[in-house]
Amino acid sequence: MEKYILIENKKFYYNEIELYHGRKKIDRNIAKENLLLYYSILEKTNIVYGLLYGTLLGALREKNFIKHDEDTDIFVLSEYKDEFLKLLYGLEELGLKLVRYNKGYLSIMRKNEYIDVYFLKAKKKFGFKKIRLVNNIDEIDARHFQVIDRIAFLGMNMPIPSNATELLVKTYGKNWETPIENYNAVPNSFHVKILKKYPRLSQFIGYAFIAKIYKKILYK
Repeated sequence: MEKYILIENKKFYYNEIELYHGRKKIDRNIAKENLLLYYSILEKTNIVYGLLYGTLLGALREKNFIKHDEDTDIFVLSEYKDEFLKLLYGLEELGLKLVRYNKGYLSIMRKNEYIDVYFLKAKKKFGFKKIRLVNNIDEIDARHFQVIDRIAFLGMNMPIPSNATELLVKTYGKNWETPIENYNAVPNSFHVKILKKYPRLSQFIGYAFIAKIYKKILYK
């Protein structure tokens, strides 16, 4: 399905592809090619980005993509979102085409392998704790992104969050160094935890409106 987003008030058209968990297994060779292409573009900018989730886990634990993973996970700090969107033209020329777009993230694909790019929003939880919010479902301590580290990964000097091991423990548990197939990062935002504990809340009339107000109060 053809859709478009606005980049500097101009329509950027793309063909949407349905992506879902279990769609495929990662092709490490093509994923590496795609990441190298992505890296070649982003390194010419001042955009703060780096590996996240399963790709970060694989980079530190296996020095490669995880065999049973499905895609590549990258973060971009949300204050660079508009600047990043301008790069979609250059990425498309390299074959990395936009196939999914959401305000909190997007996906670019080449040869059936895709990269999820998450825009991390700077927020204050309860008005004081600095966090980065991922698509309104995951919270990460903001100090992991105040300074960006680098590691050697598949021939690239790849940026990663600081104190990455600590982040992986929080995301995947103390046994993060032990491979567990089909185990994904569990959404940890306060809102998601409440719904997990009280799933019937979302069925109440007016809940969507209340949740919207509540999120504004919780995350400022």
